[in-house]
Amino acid sequence: MNGVKNENYKNKKAKLSWGPTTDAFEETVDYKVAYWAKSQLKRSFDKPFFMGVGFIKPHLPWIVPQQFFDLYKLDEIVPPKVNSTDLDDILTPEGKKAYKPTEEYKWIKKHGLEKDATRAYLASISFVDACLGIVIDALEQSKYAKNTIVVVWGDHGWHLGEKQRYLKNTTWLEAVKTPLFVRIPGMKKAVVVDQNVSLIDLYPTLIELSGLPEKENLDGHSFSNILKNPKAEWEYPGITITQDGTSVLKGKWHYMITVDGTEQLYNIEKDPLEWENLITNKKYSHIVTNLKKWVPLKRKKSSKLRFKKMKNYVDAPADPTIKPTRNLDELN
Repeated sequence: MNGVKNENYKNKKAKLSWGPTTDAFEETVDYKVAYWAKSQLKRSFDKPFFMGVGFIKPHLPWIVPQQFFDLYKLDEIVPPKVNSTDLDDILTPEGKKAYKPTEEYKWIKKHGLEKDATRAYLASISFVDACLGIVIDALEQSKYAKNTIVVVWGDHGWHLGEKQRYLKNTTWLEAVKTPLFVRIPGMKKAVVVDQNVSLIDLYPTLIELSGLPEKENLDGHSFSNILKNPKAEWEYPGITITQDGTSVLKGKWHYMITVDGTEQLYNIEKDPLEWENLITNKKYSHIVTNLKKWVPLKRKKSSKLRFKKMKNYVDAPADPTIKPTRNLDELN
């Protein structure tokens, strides 16, 4: 920690690491990706174009330039609230506790590093915000500012101690709620759409907003209507599927079921930290029945198909084309 080796900090089961780098902001990979996007937006395109700009942070390790750590004073950091009995009411069908604190959580709690971990995550968020700002500023200064659809999203949320764990890959609210912003041409101001969508809905939405031919056999649904009218009817929940289970998020209700049959139900309007599992309360059985119908009946193991990464694949400028050797038909 802070450049000093301490045998007490060793834990081979915990995966967290963080700290400021001495590299300048301009030397980081994500900055170079942002700069590549900025240079592309200065080009003259004779056809409509799609640009995908992916940033690595705030992925682990939380190592970003010192200037982003300096934005947050350690003694002013307030870590998320943690309930010591949070996991007690989540039981398997056999009546056993389904979850226990993770190694990362126990490691951080043992060494009193809750504030340090939270600051490192915040620093990583501010770092990627700065990178995103480079791209958005470049778009605003380009000739494409008024006719470009912009979507900003993250692939998952994150636990910072909630549910007595860090990392991701859970079906709780901290992990399944992601950042999602959509700006369409003609918007005058920011509007909050209080509806749940899934990331799989992005593709059909972009197809419709772009006026492209409708594509068949898509599992997602276009949510362009609720972008234009936030109160428009929208029947679909936000669904997240992990290797362990399924999350169904609809309005104030959040239902989860794991592969082994462990169930949870939370009223996130009254209980946003999901501390009270309502699944055994028969008063809400109709809610469970309604949400459970969105859970897939069958699960299919993913194929073992993997693509080799190109040499220095995270270095910018990256190849803007899809690798021609990829046969997407093999994914079906």
